[in-house]
Amino acid sequence: MTRPLRGGWPVRAGLAAVLVTALACPANADPLQPLTRAEATSPAPLAQISHTASCPAGTRLTGIGGVINQSTGKEALTALEPDSGLTKGTVSATGPAGNWTVTANVVCSEVAGLKLVRQPGPVGFPVVTADCGPGHQVLGAGGRVPGAQGNKLLAIEPNDALTSVTVIGQLGAGRWAVTAYAICVPTA
Repeated sequence: MTRPLRGGWPVRAGLAAVLVTALACPANADPLQPLTRAEATSPAPLAQISHTASCPAGTRLTGIGGVINQSTGKEALTALEPDSGLTKGTVSATGPAGNWTVTANVVCSEVAGLKLVRQPGPVGFPVVTADCGPGHQVLGAGGRVPGAQGNKLLAIEPNDALTSVTVIGQLGAGRWAVTAYAICVPTA
């Protein structure tokens, strides 16, 4: 399902709802440019599930979000992950078998000059930061921890200057690494 957005940013209600987008309005972006939201809901999972929503043709991903539907409180989001071409976003979750599902939400636009910064962290360390680099600001963000039981995303936080994104994960047993994603747009 896709539909244009007018005004505020949608955040779907639910236990684990997250939507990160439009953190900055760079000088070269038209703030009235139409945005499109796409949504896709998974079937009921066994214990892990990933589900993807795609941007309409001619647009690129500027934000990604997800929600766990019919949650019992034992499920956890493990990824809000943009693809390398910024054309789709995948939401992943883990939890016990049951009737819960995952809905992936993406916000897409025709903003020019977008780049994706992917920063994997060191194994076993739960915090990692992706930096946009000089001349760019954070427009959207994502993060990933492996989908093993006990792992979950705790926070996806842009810094105050909107130049980087820090992802904090909870890591269960095993040797895992957290990955941070920053969707960056030129400032000039």
